[in-house]
Amino acid sequence: MNKWLDKPWMIRIVSLLLAVLLFVVVAFDENVYDDNDGFDSYFGTTNETQTLEDIPVRIILDEEEYVVGGVPETVKVTLQGSASKVTSIATRKNFDVFVDLEGLGTGTHTVPLEYSGIDEDLNVYVEPKEVEVSIEERATEEFSVNIDVVNKDQIEAGYEVVNVSSDP
Repeated sequence: MNKWLDKPWMIRIVSLLLAVLLFVVVAFDENVYDDNDGFDSYFGTTNETQTLEDIPVRIILDEEEYVVGGVPETVKVTLQGSASKVTSIATRKNFDVFVDLEGLGTGTHTVPLEYSGIDEDLNVYVEPKEVEVSIEERATEEFSVNIDVVNKDQIEAGYEVVNVSSDP
């Protein structure tokens, strides 16, 4: 046995087998088994899940004509997929979560929260999935304001109230 290990070709073969064994152990440790054809289907990629809190929600609607209520300011987004893609999206946060209200009339509607700018290979979960919104027409009216001073009869003689203002 010692004579075998003295030969350079035997050392090369053992080294190659150990390298292949090490590669297989690392590559198949945490796999994502997809039905894709290609490199990832044979060797897999590491799977990662990250939850991003306080992602702002954008409203798509003519805000000069309508007022919307019931849309949360922020949501929680969970990303699941390959570690490199999840980490890239999570650090840059270069995606949008929005609610599209175009084409809906006034009233109460249940609409889904949508997203854009996230790779299709990732699984995306938005919480809440749907929101109940109320859409009303924007209206303005003007009213006159009268300011009443409280306890005016308790002001001592020689004093008076001046420069009373209101905002708005």
